[in-house]
Amino acid sequence: MECPIIDIDALSLLISKKRILNNVSLGVFEGEYVSIIGPNGAGKTSLLKCLMRIYTGYEGVIRIKGETIENVSQKALAKQISYVPQSIGRVFPFTVKEFVMMGRYPYLNPFTAVTGEDKLAVDS
Repeated sequence: MECPIIDIDALSLLISKKRILNNVSLGVFEGEYVSIIGPNGAGKTSLLKCLMRIYTGYEGVIRIKGETIENVSQKALAKQISYVPQSIGRVFPFTVKEFVMMGRYPYLNPFTAVTGEDKLAVDS
């Protein structure tokens, strides 16, 4: 049986003693597109922030490719998942191509230049 790429099991989150997420489970398989919808305050962004390890201290388990996210380095996690927060009324000073290129940062060393491979990855 195929394992999900993202596997969230019984995730619950309290922030300032307020329950934001309650026993959320989700499996996302390779090639799937998933939309998370709901009203303001339903926990959509909090779920994503748990997935990105921005929020910790939750109950439950989050796995990426079968590995709990606590056991995945931040660099390896950044190679698998990215997050662009909503911004209303802000204009980004980047082209779409430059913005997508930022997703290549986990593959680069701090002082290396963008390679042809990086440019091909962005173009594809």
